[in-house]
Amino acid sequence: MNILLIPNLGKKNAYECTCEVIKRLTNYGCSCWMFEERLADFAGQPVQMITPQQSMDLIISIGGDGTIIHSAHHALQLDCPVLGINAGRLGFLTEIEYNDLDRLEDVVQGRYTIQPRMMLHATVIKPDSRLEFSALNDVVLTTGPLGKMVDIDVEMKSGFLNSYRADGLIFATPTGSTAYAMSAGGPIVYSSIECISITPVCPHSLFSRTILHSPDEIFTVRGKHINNSEILYLSVDGENRLRIDPGDCVVISKDEKYVKFINFGSKNYYEKLNKKIFGEMIKLKKSKRHEKILELIARYEIETQEELQDRLNEEGFSVTQATVSRDIKDLRLIKTASLNGGYHYTVNHSGKNGREELAFKFHAIFAEAVEGIKSAQNLVVVKCYTGMANAVCAALDSLSWPGLVGTIAGDDTILLVMQDNQSAENIVAELYKLAQ
Repeated sequence: MNILLIPNLGKKNAYECTCEVIKRLTNYGCSCWMFEERLADFAGQPVQMITPQQSMDLIISIGGDGTIIHSAHHALQLDCPVLGINAGRLGFLTEIEYNDLDRLEDVVQGRYTIQPRMMLHATVIKPDSRLEFSALNDVVLTTGPLGKMVDIDVEMKSGFLNSYRADGLIFATPTGSTAYAMSAGGPIVYSSIECISITPVCPHSLFSRTILHSPDEIFTVRGKHINNSEILYLSVDGENRLRIDPGDCVVISKDEKYVKFINFGSKNYYEKLNKKIFGEMIKLKKSKRHEKILELIARYEIETQEELQDRLNEEGFSVTQATVSRDIKDLRLIKTASLNGGYHYTVNHSGKNGREELAFKFHAIFAEAVEGIKSAQNLVVVKCYTGMANAVCAALDSLSWPGLVGTIAGDDTILLVMQDNQSAENIVAELYKLAQ
């Protein structure tokens, strides 16, 4: 079995992953091939240089989504399937992870299915030439480096479609719907649904939105070049940047060929979507919210979770109190004394672990704020001086006591609901220590 390896050595784990792939495939009796420019990086490895006459049974892409898109164009030329191994950050289009290389045996044994991916065909027609391209993700027409808007006319087979005034225009496949088109506000399209989407980039219009078209449609695109001031460029899958001059036109349609992706069926499309696309978005959203919390507690003396929640909502973050509580624990925020006699949130800069630091910081709060502690079965009542219960309650919540189900604070009283009687006895003993 002849396998062409296309690694992106700019990725952190790509070299080690490629060496392991070579080792495993060789043990399975496969022949590994690479392009000439990569052979020097793997000197001493059982890898051969591919020639134009050499046929391939498979291409393995080792990197991220950009690497597999680049590999897909070679797979199209060699008429063979492509398998993506994720050695990058996102790897939405890849099929297996670096730690799942046992799946290579399934590839060699033929235990997989082929998932065909629709492509676009773009023809650039100039007065004296004709250039043709295939795109797995998208065909994009954008302005030049100065960032000016452009005017782009789009015609369909049946007639004129629209005149767009924007920073650019994205023609995307379903595969490309999770790439640049998604960043520009376009919808995510299931990979097996064939269509061509048109998404304007930063349109100068309140009503210009993505439109999904039949895969049988043919589009003719021209730059209007008003006053000859706008420069239009075409790129195909982020490559092949080409200037579109006045008088040129671009014809975009569905390509006759398909890229063949190897699929094991172990993860469905929506599972990957939730994990790799939405998961990254949630992490980013959480990171921005954490940055805002640190900014708010530095600017204001925020005393309660409710006040922090209100501040976040004012800043455009729609959060619940449960989310704020988790953020406080994630950021290891503690309370410190304010000049007005209260306590406000601040950052824990100590090298101690979270629980030790919180116990140390809140020792003074309990000693000054708590009058008495009583319990009845699994319920514990903490009596505080007037106005101090909320600060003590926040301290209790932050310490994450074992067996603590929930807390309710009034002006001078806190009710602790414990999981069982033993948990209540344990927390009473600990609270007495803190209150001394």
